[in-house]
Amino acid sequence: MNDIIVAPSHDIAVARDPQVVLQEAKKAAQALMTVVSQKPKPVMMNGEQYLEFEDWQTVARFYNLTVRVARTTFLDFGGVQGFEAVADVLRPDGAIISSAESMCLNDEEKWSSRAKYEWKNGRKEKVGDVPVPLFQLRSMAQTRACAKALRNVLAWVVVLAGFRPTVAEELTGDEEMEPRGTTNGKPPVTPPQSKPQSATVNQNQIKLLYVKLKAAGITEDAFKAHYGIEHMDNLPAAKMNEALKAIADGEIKPAAPEEKPLPEICAECGQPYANGACRNPSCPEGRPEDE
Repeated sequence: MNDIIVAPSHDIAVARDPQVVLQEAKKAAQALMTVVSQKPKPVMMNGEQYLEFEDWQTVARFYNLTVRVARTTFLDFGGVQGFEAVADVLRPDGAIISSAESMCLNDEEKWSSRAKYEWKNGRKEKVGDVPVPLFQLRSMAQTRACAKALRNVLAWVVVLAGFRPTVAEELTGDEEMEPRGTTNGKPPVTPPQSKPQSATVNQNQIKLLYVKLKAAGITEDAFKAHYGIEHMDNLPAAKMNEALKAIADGEIKPAAPEEKPLPEICAECGQPYANGACRNPSCPEGRPEDE
């Protein structure tokens, strides 16, 4: 007798109620915003904040996930040296749910050389440049791979919190560069156009400003007076980085108290004031002119 074998279904299906998943994600995003907003030196570019590896680890803890370095390999491309690392994201049962690889090479501007300083006559002076130690290249390759592996799983939660999904450690500062030349005789591919930047700060940026102002003991009025704006949402987005630095460096001074005009008429006798005081000799509030 032949047994009937039922093939397993490979159809894509919703595993959990989407509304519940979104509610949990929004709760995690709100918690992430609270933690990240307290960072003294956030990574900002074009008025938007990017998350560093430890921020991605925070989100991972919300979902009981961990990340590990699977392997690291030394690379040498004709004198360009560095490391490639592979990282895995694990569930509590040990199952790997995401992997990523990343490199750090000494042909990168930030990772090719470092300034060397020496103390001379009680002052620290630059005496030249030295190559970045290989152990630092290896460490950064591992950091990038771990953050990238977590990004593959948790980027959607980070976006809900209003942050950019790109890993901060992979930013070079040259993201706005024009395409270089052509490839195999073909014109360079035009990159997708990013959304136009808002002329003024958005709600997430305003929330971040309030947190920073409160931590620094600076009033909203002092901040608005410093930048000559009537409302917080009047601050130009281009000045977001400058504002965060000004708050951190204590450049914003308390707003001067509003000067009240001197009274013009004595409340006791109704006679006009002279030089800010009643001069009626018969009035209890009166003072002689020579005072």
